[in-house]
Order: sequence, then structure tokens, then C-alpha cells
Amino acid sequence: MDYNTEEIMREDFARVVELNKQIRAGVGPDIGHNVEYGREMAARERNGFVKAWSSGPHAEHWDTLRGAHKAFELVPDAMVGLYADIRSGRNSHGLDAVDQRSITQVADMRGRDNPNLRHALIEATRDRRRGPIERSR
Repeated sequence: MDYNTEEIMREDFARVVELNKQIRAGVGPDIGHNVEYGREMAARERNGFVKAWSSGPHAEHWDTLRGAHKAFELVPDAMVGLYADIRSGRNSHGLDAVDQRSITQVADMRGRDNPNLRHALIEATRDRRRGPIERSR
């Protein structure tokens, strides 16, 4: 996946997450006074992004984003550990660079919405920082 395509995918994913929040809350700049119409329009926009990325040549990377987003909700401790491993550079768990950046993006997104998760991410990263370099004598 080239850099520009990856950036577009990340922007589209962030938009899908925002649209989902608006749909659930029934609020937002795209909703307006007619809540049902607004939800329908937001759902159409969201579904367009999901369909395009899920069926396109980069569907696997899109699925990693979606899966990571859900996993941070279902198994946050495991995802915090994975995030910390990726950030420390010690263990990528077999993920390619694009998927590692996806985990990082989702962690940042989820951390902004959840102060407890943000604190756990910071602490886990701090715990896994590389130690001092040992020099041979």
C-alpha cells in the first residue's frame, strides 16, 4: 500500500468512527433538525466508505483497523500490551508496518475518548521503553 492510499484509508476510517458516534447520539453537524434523515445520510456515507474499503484491494488492512477498533473495546488489556510492544519495537507480532500503524492509530483514537485507556497506554509504553544500551568493554 502506498503512502497516499494509506493516509486516505486512515482519514476514511476516522470519518467512519465519527459517523458511527453521530448515528448513535443522533447529533452532529451532518444531522441537523431532522434526526432520522440525518442518521440515514450519515449511515449512507459510512456504508459507502465501509463497502469501498472492505471490497477493495486493501480490504485486509481495512479489516485490521476495524478489528483493532473492536478489540480495544472487548479486550483492552491485550490491545494495550500489543500497542506497547509495537511502540517499543521489540515485538511486532508478525504484523506488517501498515497494520502496526493501524494499531497505533486506533489506540490513539480510543485513548482520546477514554481517559483510563489513555493512562493505561502511556503507562504500558513507559514500562516497555528500551533500557540503556550496554556497551562491551
